[in-house]
Parts: sequence; C-alpha cells; structure tokens
Amino acid sequence: MIKIAGSGLDGLVASRFVELFGNQYEIANASLSTGVDISDPTALERFLTDQRPAYFINAAAFTNVNEAYNQRGDRSGSCYLVNVTGTANVAHLCAERKIPLIHLSTDYVFDGTKETAYTEADQPHPLEWYGETKAVAEQAVADSGVSAMILRLAFPYRAHFEAKPDIVAKLRAALTAGQLNPQFSDTLITPTLVDDIATAIKHSTTRFKPGIYHTVGSQSLSNFELAKLVATTFGLNEKLITAGSLTEYLKNNERPFHRRLELSNHKFSQEYKMSFATVKEGLNSVKVQLK
Repeated sequence: MIKIAGSGLDGLVASRFVELFGNQYEIANASLSTGVDISDPTALERFLTDQRPAYFINAAAFTNVNEAYNQRGDRSGSCYLVNVTGTANVAHLCAERKIPLIHLSTDYVFDGTKETAYTEADQPHPLEWYGETKAVAEQAVADSGVSAMILRLAFPYRAHFEAKPDIVAKLRAALTAGQLNPQFSDTLITPTLVDDIATAIKHSTTRFKPGIYHTVGSQSLSNFELAKLVATTFGLNEKLITAGSLTEYLKNNERPFHRRLELSNHKFSQEYKMSFATVKEGLNSVKVQLK
C-alpha cells in the first residue's frame, strides 16, 4: 500500500478521508495527539525520517476566525504558528526529501469583493488575519520549491463530527433549539460536502498534478438561503429563519466579513472528471448518513 503521512488527519476534513479511504493506504498522523508538533521542525524531521511517506497531506490549521482576529499581527500566536510556521516547516522538509505535498487552504485567502466566482487565476488578497496567515502559508509552500497541490476549501460540512460543529451542524442545532439568529441575505458562500473534499484528496494521491485547485461545492448562496435549505431538508421550522443584513451588521462590528466568497471548481472538475455536490445534494447526503 502507498504510505501517506499527514498533519491534522484527525480534524474535520482529513478525518473523513481516513474514514472513507484509509483502508487503501498506510497512514501516519503527525499531530499533537500523536506527539508531533509541526511548528517544531526537529520533531517533524524525526517523524519524516522514521515514516518515509510517498505523500504528505497538510491538513493542520488554526481555523477559529474570531480568535484569529484577536491575534491579528501576532506572529507568536497559535494561529500564525500552526498556519504559517507549521506549513513552512512541512513544505521545507518535504522539499528536501522530495515528498509531494497536498496542502489544504481556504477561500479566505480572498477578500470577497469580486462580483463573479473566484478562480485559481485570481491573486489572493485576504481580508483578515486568518485569511492572511493562510495566504502567507500558500506562499511558503511556493517558496520552498516542494512539488505541491494546494487545495482550497470553502465552508466544509459533514454528517458526523462532534469535536467541531460545521456551518450546517450549527444551523441544525440552532433551528432545533428554536434560537436561530438572523441570517445574512446579502452574502455569498460556497458550502462544500466534506465527502467530496475527501474524494478530491484521494484523486490527488492517485494522479498528483502540482498546482492550485478550488475543491469546493457546485453552488454558492447566502447564509439565509442555506438556512432555508437546511430547514427543508431536515424537517425543521422554517418560520424561525429571518433575513439579516451584513451591511447593517458591519455598522456596529469591528471585525471585517466577506461579502462574496463564490468559488469556481471548474478546474479540478475538468482535470479529474469529478462532480462536486450542490448544496441540496450535499444536505441530502448528510441526511442519509444521519439515519
């Protein structure tokens, strides 16, 4: 079997890859849970020397956007250490050992001002600290000279992952509790079924082709529209959903928010002959898995 090493393989996204396809690989996880801190180059070097993987999947990330905003500008903070320092260590050591790297990034490298869907040809221009650290991490991968595929993700959701509720799980919980806040109707996001991301990672290991790819869902919509679809799919009370305004919200809130995070998955879909689920298709898949 092909040996794959990775960081963050017990996280929201990569753990689904392990669940769906782990029996097809020999997998070694470099994470705090296994005693490997990717921000420590010595520990990471020892791990790679011991494991000698055919590929490395870098899925470790600090993704708490609100906390990242509180750490803005702090290169000693946990957000920067994981997203930038850790990624740079991974990229540098993989380059030295000629280990192909699959690095997971984010739609937050963009500022959300483009009126049409972002493609891989668009230059990153992050709006806040989390996105800035992920954009710097992408540059660190490029600067290292490692052979890499950068997979940008957007609002991943799945059926089961109690450790970190995703956007759909949060909406379901709030609707069930009858305590849903108004949802922005003047935004665009691109929710993505995690199963599709896991499949994209598998394709990347079987036909590795360096470059940047948007591995995201096939539909962009507002938070308000997403909440409506969640309610309809799971038989929850749609009357609880009210429209909110990002424009109004920003008048009294300091942290910046993206207006339009619509991404195109055309490049990966064409090159790998893969279809990504629409939101309705993805939610129906989650519903089936929850039964």
